[in-house]
Amino acid sequence: MLQIWGYDPFNPLEVVPEYNADVGTKKKEKLDYAILDSDGNPIILIEAKSADTKLDSHCEQLFRYFSVCNAKIGILTNGLEYQFYSDTEAQNKMDLTPFLIINLVKMKPGQENQLKRFCKTEFNVDELVPAIESLARKRKIQEELSKAFNNPDDEFIKYFINKVYDGKVITKKVTQEWTPYITDGIKTYINEIVNQKLKNALEDSDGELGSDIKDDNGIVTTDEEMAAHRIVQAICAEVIPVDKVVMKDAKSYCAILFNNNNRKPIIRLYFDGKSKFVQIFDTPEGTKFPISRPEDLYGCKEALLNAASQYAEKKEPTEEPSSE
Repeated sequence: MLQIWGYDPFNPLEVVPEYNADVGTKKKEKLDYAILDSDGNPIILIEAKSADTKLDSHCEQLFRYFSVCNAKIGILTNGLEYQFYSDTEAQNKMDLTPFLIINLVKMKPGQENQLKRFCKTEFNVDELVPAIESLARKRKIQEELSKAFNNPDDEFIKYFINKVYDGKVITKKVTQEWTPYITDGIKTYINEIVNQKLKNALEDSDGELGSDIKDDNGIVTTDEEMAAHRIVQAICAEVIPVDKVVMKDAKSYCAILFNNNNRKPIIRLYFDGKSKFVQIFDTPEGTKFPISRPEDLYGCKEALLNAASQYAEKKEPTEEPSSE
């Protein structure tokens, strides 16, 4: 991800692993990664966990680091899910609620543009702050709505009772009597909205539901294929430019090519059958690997790098100086 964003993880002046972030009496506190600006100041702090770790219980560690740095962005990730934090409520005090959550294998429409804002060439803290504050407020409202709908408090119930109850006094008995009607009414209303949107989606997509993309030739590019494309881009970024790793879908397979050239294949994805597999062109004939999900491609990293390396720019040999 750092390479896709345009940062060099092997340049210690730009990306510092095991960044020293001592907090008060806690010494030898290490942050997994810190991205520095041109003056050597941390601008993004990253705490990384293993892919099977649930992130909800691990923000305290990042919270401590945030208080001793001037960075405005903190990222907690397990490699698949990225939680973005800032200090919208108090300076140098990390918000407990992330302003943005992105799952790389379940990305929502438009989130690729949100990720782009953190690229080295795009990153601008002053421009990001208003957007971060807006996102943070929206997420807080969403959380409060979720609490209100799933476990409403008395104030929430009384608000609706006041709208529909003809009596003058709202007693405890009245509240208890109306609570199930209000909670069921809200759930029914939300279900009706969701069902209507599903119905509209079905009508608009001729029965194709979900975020899969269907072109005029009937070729369907699935979420799994798009996730696999992003993973291949991330792996191949070590040897070739990301924008040269291009997906070109077909009816029988989905190809990922170098520079959108059919004669320069990197990998073919065969995801439509009962048994999924890929064909990686680390040799002219290609090598087949069985996989069950896009993340399994990380186990094929060596073959993918070998396939991509053949398209890497080769430096011209320098001429030996003439002896004449």
